[in-house]
Amino acid sequence: MASMSKNTPRPSAARANTLTLVIGAILLAAIVGLSYREWRSYGRERTDVARIRAVLESGDDLLVSLVNAETGQRGYLLTGETVISNPTTRRFEQFRQLWRP
Repeated sequence: MASMSKNTPRPSAARANTLTLVIGAILLAAIVGLSYREWRSYGRERTDVARIRAVLESGDDLLVSLVNAETGQRGYLLTGETVISNPTTRRFEQFRQLWRP
């Protein structure tokens, strides 16, 4: 009988184990909750970044279109050839398409 009493945990040790388990579960739940909140925030910010990139790319396309149109117009004014003005017309059409809201 004496050996059986040594194997059974004391009430204070069992209580300490239970308390440790509860604290661990609370900490785990807090970590999971904070991680989920950060993940949702990351998702929203990722969407915003994609939108900003699209705006910047369209701005770059607009700038390239305007530079090409200006170059074509300058070539037409220097030579008077209508062959050079065709790219200008296309560039202005691209500009109109890019500029539409």
